[in-house]
Amino acid sequence: MFIFYWCLLATYALLQVADGYTTLHGTRKGAAEANPLLAKLMTCTAPAVAVICLKIVVTVPFAFLTPSRYSCAVLLILCATYLVTVLNNITILRRM
Repeated sequence: MFIFYWCLLATYALLQVADGYTTLHGTRKGAAEANPLLAKLMTCTAPAVAVICLKIVVTVPFAFLTPSRYSCAVLLILCATYLVTVLNNITILRRM
């Protein structure tokens, strides 16, 4: 369970990096950010700063959770969700 949790966490962190990169790349090319919180933060500060800060906020807390079936399930669902998000971002970037 312990190793599986940390592998999931590493995957989640990599997906956060991929989402951040594709989001920044897309917004620089004129795409709109779908997340209203991130879109607002990007208008209040530098877009890269907003993305990095939000990605840290949504990733770091998982490093302090106790590995369990429930935390693994949550991370697995989040990984699947962010994989779809990154693939969608890539599809949008290719169309631009």
